Amino acid sequence: MGLETITSGHAGESKGALARYNFKAKAVKHLDVLERNLKVIKEAPVSVVIHPTNACNAKCPMCRYADLRETSETIPLDVMKQTVTELGKMGTKSIIFSGGGEPTIYQGLAEVIELAASYDIKTGLVTNLIRLSPKLMNAIVDNMSWARISINAASAEAYQIVQGMDPAVWPKLLDNIKRVVEARNQKGTKLAIGGSFIVQKGNYRESGDFLDLCADLGVDYAIYRPVQKWSPTAALMAGSLALTKEMIEELRSIATEKLRTDSVKFCDNNLSKAADLFTAVDAAKTYPKCLSSKVESAIGGDGSVYPCCQHVGNTKFASGNILQRSFWDIWTSPEARTINESVEPNLCPPCRYDFYNRVFNEYEKGWRPTQEEITKAAQTPDVDFM
Repeated sequence: MGLETITSGHAGESKGALARYNFKAKAVKHLDVLERNLKVIKEAPVSVVIHPTNACNAKCPMCRYADLRETSETIPLDVMKQTVTELGKMGTKSIIFSGGGEPTIYQGLAEVIELAASYDIKTGLVTNLIRLSPKLMNAIVDNMSWARISINAASAEAYQIVQGMDPAVWPKLLDNIKRVVEARNQKGTKLAIGGSFIVQKGNYRESGDFLDLCADLGVDYAIYRPVQKWSPTAALMAGSLALTKEMIEELRSIATEKLRTDSVKFCDNNLSKAADLFTAVDAAKTYPKCLSSKVESAIGGDGSVYPCCQHVGNTKFASGNILQRSFWDIWTSPEARTINESVEPNLCPPCRYDFYNRVFNEYEKGWRPTQEEITKAAQTPDVDFM
């Protein structure tokens, strides 16, 4: 049985900028860490998601962390630096700064990015990019592997609907994106820049125009994802924003026409799969264990450590807090093991860890990748980001 029969990433691309969304290849690359951590945690997590703050400068109605915005909890800078230093010495390969809240409003983020780079930790950023100081821009362009910008629209009108922002913010956002792209191009760094579009009722008719916008802005790829219906921390459940069957068919027509007529000016994208993703995310999880928690972890804006970013804010899954204990102490603790193993995949929301877990559970049952699959995994962009 080959890896292709086990799983495939929801971007579905093996070439170009979207190759970094080849989740199955990433799982194969880090099977050695899984093996050593299966019974007792012996090694550092490959990748850690950190939410520097729960505060946010946007009001997205589909945000699954909506309740956390009310607290605006923030990791103190000294604790953040201490934790990043610890991760560097432990051997963690990558950190993803996201939210929670909006990471770019975290005071000291530029310093933290540079600190991570000093330990050869690769970093990625998920951001709305509404705020961008020159210092932060330089830190991003000079040190980060990738930045994925939550744009979610192709016009100021749709942006107001999906981000809850004054339309006057729209041109400022586009200017910030252009500044980052220009700085990256001028310096010749390897920063990969992507535009993100969460498909929902308020923006799906702009899905094709969004592809043109990303091409005009000069970003490397456009990634489409369906609005998530489930969240333990969302004040407004996003289920009401999901597309109806009729809207999904309209989305499919928009994607087909755009990709048929726009053969020259577009960047790498998964627009052709945008409609299918609404059914793909509802696929049942048939494996028994969430084994991704053996190779990755997440830290919330309150400092608590969780099995993954999907459970950030759900205190049921908090195994300790870096404001009180070291990350290593929490990561290797019996409490963390008990909590992580209590996760029931069939009760979890759709997430990227689903793809890792399919591979990891097959590995535990005896499946092994071929040499060709191992070689392909090693060549995958951003393979150290889980």
